Amino acid sequence: MSVLGETEGGAIPQCYKPRQDVDTRLTSITPTIPFGLQLPYPVLNQTTANMASLLPPIPRFVFTVFEPISLVAGFFGPILDTENFVKSQLPAASATPIWPAATTRILALQLGNVYGLLGMIGVGVLYTTTEPKVVRNFLLACAVADVGHLWATCTVMGQKDFLDVMNWNTMGWGNIGITAGLLVVRTLYLIGALGEDRVVASSKQAIKKNT
Repeated sequence: MSVLGETEGGAIPQCYKPRQDVDTRLTSITPTIPFGLQLPYPVLNQTTANMASLLPPIPRFVFTVFEPISLVAGFFGPILDTENFVKSQLPAASATPIWPAATTRILALQLGNVYGLLGMIGVGVLYTTTEPKVVRNFLLACAVADVGHLWATCTVMGQKDFLDVMNWNTMGWGNIGITAGLLVVRTLYLIGALGEDRVVASSKQAIKKNT
């Protein structure tokens, strides 16, 4: 046998051939080492799992169902009724009866476009990646944006109207209530209070299959 482990005929001994195990979630190839020793991790070639299916139940519903639907509503709101969208950003007592200026309408439509973009990015990240770090960084960025959203709303609306929950209109519940709720869920998920992400295949399972 040569140093590279080949026989004189060029064939590779069975103990050095990779072993392939296939289950419903992934294709894992784990090399078999002589004397029954195994590598402590599987080498993943392909996986059908994504973070939308690996998140804990509450974050899964909030981030993969509820939030995309709310962002779709935020996208169509200014497009279908720009005037009402602009006026409803403030309480009825503070809203102006004047038709929004051209610049205000452009900003409203651009805001709707941003909502649509954020929705597509969220769906793209959560339904394609299997990397928890990618999802955590994405949700952390969204949490920072939530804080900025609430700050901007409070700055223009005023602290009194901002905290006057009983007199919030529909847009107030969207701008403040839903945003604050999403921020709470993101924070709880990031600190691990809502459970841990499911693992596609653990090292122990992979080793058991190959022994």
